[in-house]
Amino acid sequence: MTRHPVISLTAIFALPVFLSSCATLLNGPAINIHIATDEKIKRVSVDNALYSNNIAREPMDPGAYLVRRGHETLVIHAQLDSGEKIIRTHPHLSAAFWLNIENYGVGMLVDLNNPKRYGYRRWYYLALKNTAITLRRFAPVTSRRYFQRIAHTPSVTNIISLRVSPGDGRCKVRSSHDKGDGQFSHTA
Repeated sequence: MTRHPVISLTAIFALPVFLSSCATLLNGPAINIHIATDEKIKRVSVDNALYSNNIAREPMDPGAYLVRRGHETLVIHAQLDSGEKIIRTHPHLSAAFWLNIENYGVGMLVDLNNPKRYGYRRWYYLALKNTAITLRRFAPVTSRRYFQRIAHTPSVTNIISLRVSPGDGRCKVRSSHDKGDGQFSHTA
């Protein structure tokens, strides 16, 4: 009987060592980022993008770019009426890299020189204000149509009550969306 705790204790300490390097296993070599702009920015391009899907799009619609993971700074070019602006954004360590803490940091040593441990933000919004480009995470919600749609969206809380009768073994469910008496009976 004392053998089982020793085996399970050994498995608890040995298994994370063999399943280390979360970033190498979970992250791909490239990451898909989306860049949306305001109306004043005409065109956006990303240096060293493997793929770009920004053909014939509206200014507020995001363009998709596939960029390779790595420690290099991501360079975004924004074409304006007056010229071109360059925006640089730095990579961050991905969540999969931080999952290596679970296995006593062994996976961090494995992923130390791997470019898959880095990542970029998935969503960018570029806004032009007084000849300076600000980099935001999401586009601002300023559309009256958007607020009107939220204001006129009906919202009903679904309330379900459950009553179990121990004597006859029947379960009764009542929902706020039911029409009529709203009773459902099920024999256990």
